[in-house]
Amino acid sequence: MAFSPRRLFIIGAAVCLAAGSWWLLSPLWRTNVVNDAFPPAMTEAERTTLQELETLTTEKAKRLSPRKREEMRKAIDTLGAKMPDTPMDDDMPTDGPVSISSGSFHDGDGFHRGSGMATIYRLDDGAYVLRLEKFSVTNGPALHVYLVRDSEGDVDGGYLDLGALKGNKGNQTYDISPEVDVSQFKSVVIWCVPFGVLFSIATLA
Repeated sequence: MAFSPRRLFIIGAAVCLAAGSWWLLSPLWRTNVVNDAFPPAMTEAERTTLQELETLTTEKAKRLSPRKREEMRKAIDTLGAKMPDTPMDDDMPTDGPVSISSGSFHDGDGFHRGSGMATIYRLDDGAYVLRLEKFSVTNGPALHVYLVRDSEGDVDGGYLDLGALKGNKGNQTYDISPEVDVSQFKSVVIWCVPFGVLFSIATLA
């Protein structure tokens, strides 16, 4: 059966309209499931490097070849971005804490960022604690909490290592020996131990 040119035109237009409608409307009933790992999953090699960094001491880092040392330094930021946040929520000491000094955290540089409050408290029994509140810092391996004599966080002027950072977010308490003269410390620093990278600093006043 022959179709007139007019009918052929109408049929062609209808086919084009149907195809266009499908292209425009099909996303409304198509399901596209995406499950990206967050943070991005580490490779086996990256996990091995992270384990090395977590156990690397300053002395061992100094003995690395210049090339290996630079590779490990670069790995700190790469792996830090893939490490999951580790929130910590220590209870506030209840035995009559008295604030001795405090300061706000700020960024170590354009990549290593920090915020929150650092406060040194004296307790009823004469002991001291460092309290971090509403704290957040860029994650990374082998991070420690330092009390530093210099107000600008220069650790070469002397520091007291309070131990490994408990978590990169939250409210945290660190014990300070009662024999320590806390008045000599002018800043709190979050420090990558093996490679001497400052992640965040709070100047105390």
